[in-house]
Amino acid sequence: MLAAAVVVFIRLTSIRQTNASLVDLGTVTLTAQPIPVETPQPGQITEVAVKAEQAVTAGTKLGIIEVTTTDSDGKPVLRKITLVAPRAGIVVDRPATMGSTCSRDSRSSSSTTRRS
Repeated sequence: MLAAAVVVFIRLTSIRQTNASLVDLGTVTLTAQPIPVETPQPGQITEVAVKAEQAVTAGTKLGIIEVTTTDSDGKPVLRKITLVAPRAGIVVDRPATMGSTCSRDSRSSSSTTRRS
C-alpha cells in the first residue's frame, strides 16, 4: 500500500510540473506575406528546382530560365539565368512548368511566403 501511495504521489507531481510549464498565450494568429519571384528578363523556363509546399531558405535555387538577347553585332545570344528565393519561406503556388515562358512583369515562375 505504501508503494501505491508513492506511485500516485510521483504521478500527481509530474502532472503538476507539466501543467506549470505550459504558458497560455491566448489566441494566436499566424500571418504570412507573399513574396513574388520575378524574372529580370523575359525567357523560357528550362528547369524547375522546387515543388509546391516546399520550404526554402534565402538563396535557394528555384529554377533556370533561358533568355535570348543580342550582342553588339545584332546576333542572338542565349543566356541562362538562375532564379533564387529572395527570402526564406514556403513555395505556395504550383511552380511554373518547364517550357513555359515568363515575362519580366509576370509572376509565373513561383512565389514563396515568409513565415512571421
